[in-house]
Amino acid sequence: MAQPIQLELDLDAAREQRDLGMARAAEAKNNNMLLAISREVAEEIAAEKGTVTCEDVRAALTLMPQHHRRDSQNWMGSMFKDRRFEWTGEYVTCRIPCNHANKHKVWRLAR
Repeated sequence: MAQPIQLELDLDAAREQRDLGMARAAEAKNNNMLLAISREVAEEIAAEKGTVTCEDVRAALTLMPQHHRRDSQNWMGSMFKDRRFEWTGEYVTCRIPCNHANKHKVWRLAR
């Protein structure tokens, strides 16, 4: 009988890999422009309605010309790593089916 495989779990290592991946994605030349546009859109949404999520920004980006948007990319995870935004302490459940009802942080403009 085969021995079960033991998974080694390390939350700190997982977070480090996540942050590294987000940083690499945000630094990519093409993604810098998209990240800047996304932050501007997020800032406008937050100013208008008080809070903003990545899902709000994604919805707004679908209204942009095709060459300025992407449906789902790692660089979007870096969108709120900017001094203009602060986390409200709240989460919302994502309504995009392929995101499997993951939780997203709710952000506001920094005071």
